[in-house]
Amino acid sequence: MISKIVKSQLKNLKINNANILKESDLNMYLTCSSRVLKFAYHSLLTKRFDVTNILSLQPLFKIMTVFFYLIFVLLCAIEAKEEKKMRFFALDFHGSVSRDIKYIIEELGHEVVIWMMPGSPYSSIVFGKTPDSIEVFTFQDWISKPTLQMYDQFFEKYKDFLSEFDCFIAPLNAAMAPIYEKTGKPVIAMNASRYELPFTVHPQYWSWLNEFLIRKIQENKLFLIANNKGDQEYLRYYTGIHSEHIPSLCLYPGCCYSREKSTFICNPQNRYTSLSEHIQKQYPTLINPPLPSPYSWKDLYSYRGIIHFPYQISTMSLFEQYSANIPLFFPSKEFLVKLRENHPEILSECSYYHSLYNANEDQLPSDDLNCLSNPNVIQFWIDHADFYDKKNMPYIQYFHSFDHLKELLLIVDTKTISHQMKQHNIKRKELIFKKWEKLLKRVEAACKKQ
Repeated sequence: MISKIVKSQLKNLKINNANILKESDLNMYLTCSSRVLKFAYHSLLTKRFDVTNILSLQPLFKIMTVFFYLIFVLLCAIEAKEEKKMRFFALDFHGSVSRDIKYIIEELGHEVVIWMMPGSPYSSIVFGKTPDSIEVFTFQDWISKPTLQMYDQFFEKYKDFLSEFDCFIAPLNAAMAPIYEKTGKPVIAMNASRYELPFTVHPQYWSWLNEFLIRKIQENKLFLIANNKGDQEYLRYYTGIHSEHIPSLCLYPGCCYSREKSTFICNPQNRYTSLSEHIQKQYPTLINPPLPSPYSWKDLYSYRGIIHFPYQISTMSLFEQYSANIPLFFPSKEFLVKLRENHPEILSECSYYHSLYNANEDQLPSDDLNCLSNPNVIQFWIDHADFYDKKNMPYIQYFHSFDHLKELLLIVDTKTISHQMKQHNIKRKELIFKKWEKLLKRVEAACKKQ
């Protein structure tokens, strides 16, 4: 709004006194002024100031720009105050999802506080963060011995602390949303994994959760999203609820593809090493041995590309790697089906019914989405996998056999692929931020109705 006012006034200045600015100068100054206004507004929202945004301008306009900034900073402050900064709280046991959400929401001018469940192995492995000292339950309790009483116990213990926040985030799946029910405040639930965990083998709790989600959506207290199309459809299958698809960005590693090495590598996040070891032994001059743990993102992104044999249809490491513009290689859909026939570890973690609880599949209907012995169910998960979503993640390379993989690695132009990914990621980031902006406006409206 302010930018439009400024442009209008400057054009009037050009018309009223032709000697003040030449047409070329006017166009240049309009560009500069618009840039500074955006910088000023963003600085006020985020409380971050980088003087290089001004110093990098054309020397002729430095004095005018600084003067311009000082005049309009007050107007920017008034406009910024119209949008109240919201404070979010999230309890998490994974780390990657909440960190990605925190990055986005705080870039949009709000605040996110994250607590990690004690006993969580993920935060210390990935981020080196020590879990918080929560006295009510641990990660092991949540996964192995879940009860509905845990929700009430957490609220009663920390209700005074929770009262300091405007809204809440269930960062990994919707089963964490009931923790905040008694606050009476809105909750954003991101399904980045199967939404019912930890109630996968507790049908009575799972049914209760379904009823809770439907009720809270009707009350406009719950905003459900999914970072992948598989979990979006999984939720719809069991509840009839449509959730919005907002992919993760995962820009927190802070580094990008460097292509310092001449070899490729199999993704260290592959949980099962038989296939990785097989192709590394077959093509030792092309594919590097696995990285020792722990390794850094910078080390991983120094290879020419990363080869995947997926255990899941969506992982945060995939989002990290795609946003870093590193070329990625996956089996084609047809080859993935063939691989799974001899390597059941492929896509084995699509269902926690199997991978986490080792439950008997005979108790399930044959068309249940946790029935991984059904080829149609496996095809469902494949069809909704992130790495086959060419709209969100184009330029992923697919191989139809091990021989084809070798041919591909010998001729592939990784520099061009990375550049194409980089250009797409600019648009992808913009789209994801727009979706979050719209979502936060809905959440803010719900907060005001309390």
